[in-house]
Amino acid sequence: MMSRIRSISLIGIVLAGLLWQVGEVSPNDANNQTLQRIGREADDAITGGDFRKAVALIEKGLKIDPNWKDGLWKAGLVLYQDDQFGRARQYLSRLTQVDGTRGVGWALLGMCEFQLREFRAAIEDITRADRLGIPTQSGLRDAAYLDRAIAYIHLGEFGTAIELLNKLVSRDSLEERERLIAIFGYASLHRSMEAPLSPEQMALVRGVGEAMYRSASGDRRGARALFDGLLRKHPKAPLLHYSYGSLLLSWLDYDGAGAEFRAELAVDPESYPARLVLAYIAMHQGEAPEGLRWATEAAQMRPDLYQSHFYLGQLLLRHDQAKEACAELEAARGLSPLNSGVRYALAKAYRILGRNADAERELQEFARLKALEEPAKAERTSPGSAPGRDEPPPIPAPR
Repeated sequence: MMSRIRSISLIGIVLAGLLWQVGEVSPNDANNQTLQRIGREADDAITGGDFRKAVALIEKGLKIDPNWKDGLWKAGLVLYQDDQFGRARQYLSRLTQVDGTRGVGWALLGMCEFQLREFRAAIEDITRADRLGIPTQSGLRDAAYLDRAIAYIHLGEFGTAIELLNKLVSRDSLEERERLIAIFGYASLHRSMEAPLSPEQMALVRGVGEAMYRSASGDRRGARALFDGLLRKHPKAPLLHYSYGSLLLSWLDYDGAGAEFRAELAVDPESYPARLVLAYIAMHQGEAPEGLRWATEAAQMRPDLYQSHFYLGQLLLRHDQAKEACAELEAARGLSPLNSGVRYALAKAYRILGRNADAERELQEFARLKALEEPAKAERTSPGSAPGRDEPPPIPAPR
């Protein structure tokens, strides 16, 4: 599947560019009058599809005023539309330096970075745009959201991609529905969007995507029916049980999710993430002995990842093994020092062991980190947060 998944309507985006038009013009301000005239001529060239002429006109205006915001915006827009993403980025980078207060500038900059496969930079700039606000009438916001979701897929952060796709479902058009379904499927099955797929594999991706789309639309019954049908047809498909289990976990159906993650282990006995989530489910349901088994196996399989040490430490605490728990939680802290949940759990372990000074230090660090996480909550669940009583854990990607 191509990474560039839609073409933006220039007319709508040009209207968004009016945010940067020259303001009140004095009759004696010849430069501003000239820039306004050039801007109108560039608009005519853009709507006529003559991108080369539009850029030449804009360059003429930028020689008059290198910080001409409307010109920088339109140059970036035209070059993006003409697939000249590197050149477009140059103009948009200058624009965000001159005026970093407009979401549309950061959004299109991020979309250029996405096309240049600079996925982390794209995510950061589109997220900044989202926080500043992207006018809905511009047609740009949903395109930027889709690019950001796909960037997360490219980076292997599938759960975050699904969160963003869920937000898009409520306002997608019929035109976007098929694209959303396909992207949902890739994210849910943790598949590369660039890897070649057989017709059967593509049908599976689309089927899972349709189920996820229905769930995001509020049709849980339809989502269940689709997954049940897929599992009957593909009982041994890698990650199909895992995808369904993840969906059930998001619905807080812990028994159903647990059954699916166990089924995933029957398909792939080496699945680290299935063990990890089973440890979380056991912890949630108060079944510490079973959870200890899953968390211990996960920690042995991937000692380099903090999650298994984190869950194992909490389960050991519930099993009255504070000393052993402390060792696991210290390992988790070393692997994820900015994780507030780890700090809080470690403070509890220290308190049980009578290490009050250490406990107080960890509680202070917990409070500091938690305060830093709060602004990000509106955008996405922070990976540093410990799962709450009624909150499923971050779903790890297979490694």
